[in-house]
Amino acid sequence: MKKRMILGLLGLAFLAGLSIADDLVPVAVSPGAENGPAVVRQSCPTFSWTAVSWALTYKVVVFEAGDGETPAYEKMAADASPVLVKEIPGKAFSWTPSADEPLLNGGSYVWYVGAMVNAAQGSWSEGRKLSMGMKKCTSFGNEKCTTPMMRLGGRGGHGFPSFLGI
Repeated sequence: MKKRMILGLLGLAFLAGLSIADDLVPVAVSPGAENGPAVVRQSCPTFSWTAVSWALTYKVVVFEAGDGETPAYEKMAADASPVLVKEIPGKAFSWTPSADEPLLNGGSYVWYVGAMVNAAQGSWSEGRKLSMGMKKCTSFGNEKCTTPMMRLGGRGGHGFPSFLGI
């Protein structure tokens, strides 16, 4: 009986350790995919991530992406300057850049989120790649489309969004 109780407690301690290990770094959820870059069709995409219980703030950092594998945040930060940095106070799990902070059409980017305990110390997610795939929409008559993805009509005017080119 005593042996079973000790084994049970050790099992519970092991499971608790696994759940704590999952809570050490945030996971960058969207935009991006584990198997490659996500094509984003808006200049100010919403970045979202998983919670880390001990984080006081989160920091989203976006870099121009290179070809090949996505490096760890520390390597990317040492090799390149970010194009966008935002510290998000509190326990938020997503952030959308303002219209003054757009990512450029046609650009390829990699983003990271850090769970921070202060301005310099934290744990960083793996990077997620995204490609800005917005296309200019077609204008009809005297109307001009100023917001990508909102005008319907395409080349043939079939009622499809113009980015489809139909």
